[in-house]
Amino acid sequence: MDLPLIARGDGWVRTEGRFYRLGEPARTPAPEPEPEAPAAPYTPPTDEEIDDLLDGLPDYGLDPR
Repeated sequence: MDLPLIARGDGWVRTEGRFYRLGEPARTPAPEPEPEAPAAPYTPPTDEEIDDLLDGLPDYGLDPR
């Protein structure tokens, strides 16, 4: 459907039904990035892993007796 132009100015046109503001054409949106692979499910550390971590910590605040 073609609408007849009634008036035209710098950056605008008028048809029978409304005004249109002219400008830069709309940019197409950037493509959405691919979704990342889901992270591995959480597994709590084993007792041995916790013991190894605790063994590596300094003995702050312990009575050296």
